[in-house]
Amino acid sequence: DHRDLHSFPTRRSSDLGRPVPELEPLLAAFGAAATADDARAWRVPELSWTLLAFAGNGATLRSGAHKDPVKHLTRALRERQQESGAFVSPGGTFDRYEHVLGTFAMARMRVESNYKLLDRNVDRAVGALGAAFAADDAPAPTPDETALLAMLAVTLEHDLVAELRPDVVELVRRGAAAIEPHVSRRSDAIRHLAAVALGDVAAPDLTVARCWPGDLAADALHTWLAAFAVRGLPERVRRAQGEHARGLLGGREADGRWAKDGDLDAQVRSAMFAAVLGMLQAEVEVVEHGAGK
Repeated sequence: DHRDLHSFPTRRSSDLGRPVPELEPLLAAFGAAATADDARAWRVPELSWTLLAFAGNGATLRSGAHKDPVKHLTRALRERQQESGAFVSPGGTFDRYEHVLGTFAMARMRVESNYKLLDRNVDRAVGALGAAFAADDAPAPTPDETALLAMLAVTLEHDLVAELRPDVVELVRRGAAAIEPHVSRRSDAIRHLAAVALGDVAAPDLTVARCWPGDLAADALHTWLAAFAVRGLPERVRRAQGEHARGLLGGREADGRWAKDGDLDAQVRSAMFAAVLGMLQAEVEVVEHGAGK
């Protein structure tokens, strides 16, 4: 149940995400909050993950049932971008991880929506990435940053902004070099994503046991990263992972959200799981039996 890393299918996430009917009330609530100007106070992670949740369920700036809130959220994320190109939350200071996340979300909106007016935003954001990591005392990308940078690099393969990709790939290379193999399923999922971005044909094979979390609800980011990784596995394996996704649907609160978990608030955690389910919906009929609430 494995597949060479270099055969991982590189496709736009708009080709991957499909609406998940059980998530419609959640997405409608996100959309209502965004269009009611609540999004003006949202931090970069809230904006970015909510945009990725909508994209994972088939919405872009141009199409989908939720294109209007996507426009509001994209506008709000653009407002978070400073002259330097950095994304900074209201009342906050520059946070490197938040900027990487914001850059990835903005690039996804640019590619998925074929919206060229975002070119300058993506260009400036990638430039700010280089500046953030170029400082003499700047540490190498963390594993989580490396994973997001890898997915950003894959995103930039697909579009006219591809000239920005080499700088991002170099950051992925730096981050991947610091990740030891077989430390955890989470780290192996990140190593896999980095290998995809680097075109590493000599990388070891990927298996579910090496990247997919045993408990999907325990670490939302790990689950999201693994959902990207398992796209490259055989169809029957992806279908097996759909069973895990159905379990996620059953773990929601009465209002359709997933509860806060540690430092991860309900909004961000819910958006991350919604993005996971949308990605898997495109590969298998994750909710074909009407599981969940």
